[in-house]
Amino acid sequence: EPAAAPGEPEPVVATPERARLRAVQTPQGFDRATLVRAHGTVTDDVTDDASMVEQLGLAVVVVPGHEEAFKVTRPLDLVLAEAVLARRRLNDGF
Repeated sequence: EPAAAPGEPEPVVATPERARLRAVQTPQGFDRATLVRAHGTVTDDVTDDASMVEQLGLAVVVVPGHEEAFKVTRPLDLVLAEAVLARRRLNDGF
């Protein structure tokens, strides 16, 4: 439930069963034709590419990810990405 005012505590309304939860990574992957169609036709209640593809009536599935496959959106993410790359260069000669 949203806080009454910015910075105020947010009440917990329920606790889901942890075994049913999944961490979802971005970027999400779809074939180009599907993404072009989704971006060209879906405009309501859009949260991400997956929600757009769902609105086309197509199945969206979860596949195994990797902890190093993360989206760089904040300055700290860039620092983490640089650390991952530096480690790979040392370990893999990449």
